[in-house]
Amino acid sequence: MSNNQLPPQLPPEAPQQPNYQPQPQLQHQYQPNQNWNYPRPPKKGTSVWKVLLIVFACFIGFGVIVNMCDDGGASDTQLASTSNDSIMTEKDNKKSKSWELSEKQDEMTDKMTYYASIISDNRVKLEFPYNTPLGSELKITIRKSSTKGTDVYMQISRGQMLSSDFGNNKVSVRFDDAQPIKYSTSESSTGESEVLFIRNTQDFIKRAKTAKRIKVEVPFFEQGNHIFSYELDEPLKWEH
Repeated sequence: MSNNQLPPQLPPEAPQQPNYQPQPQLQHQYQPNQNWNYPRPPKKGTSVWKVLLIVFACFIGFGVIVNMCDDGGASDTQLASTSNDSIMTEKDNKKSKSWELSEKQDEMTDKMTYYASIISDNRVKLEFPYNTPLGSELKITIRKSSTKGTDVYMQISRGQMLSSDFGNNKVSVRFDDAQPIKYSTSESSTGESEVLFIRNTQDFIKRAKTAKRIKVEVPFFEQGNHIFSYELDEPLKWEH
């Protein structure tokens, strides 16, 4: 080989690179059913004003219900005011009214006690603490027992009557169109102010046997005098 001839050139070798393996790309896998526990803000407590508002609303609602009940009871009896602050009840179809007679036997002695009673046609409106939607009615009772004799007493459904034991407090009673008669009264043995006993018992019974209209004027403690009326179909029938 001559000196001017060059040896054949080989292609250059590729540089040796280190073993490189591409890393797989991380991909987020969405899981729709996964429960994420995110922190939640604490619940706020109930305001004091809200509690007071709820209590006030309940109180108003209860008052409305009570008034509805009271109005309903008053409308059933058809009440109307009169000049002397009394409430007159309308008679249903003009039903007959008379003294109600009854009797009771003592279980120990077998002795009988006899009663005759009437309830006033009207009711009166008294002031607090005796005021009620229906008012107060007065019941008159005649009682004959073997131990206590014969008594006539009046009983108010709600109120405090004054007896003659406290000053000059007398009950005025008018039979039919006669002039009013004043009767002295006394309290019951138990001191109940809802009951008054008429002292002149026999005179009252005698006049009641002929009267078909009775009016009674009763003094009340700090309530003034009030009149109760009784319209009867027949006079008292009393044979005891």
